[in-house]
Amino acid sequence: MLSTKDDIGKNIHELERIKRALETTVDEQKQQIIELEDELQTAE
Repeated sequence: MLSTKDDIGKNIHELERIKRALETTVDEQKQQIIELEDELQTAE
């Protein structure tokens, strides 16, 4: 039983790490979209 709890804890930790990495990627892509929209407006 303890081993299962340890596995669950590791899985939760891994999911949280992945979530943070994905949130960073989303933030970077949002910033890139903003920059591209600014360039597009400048070009119009």
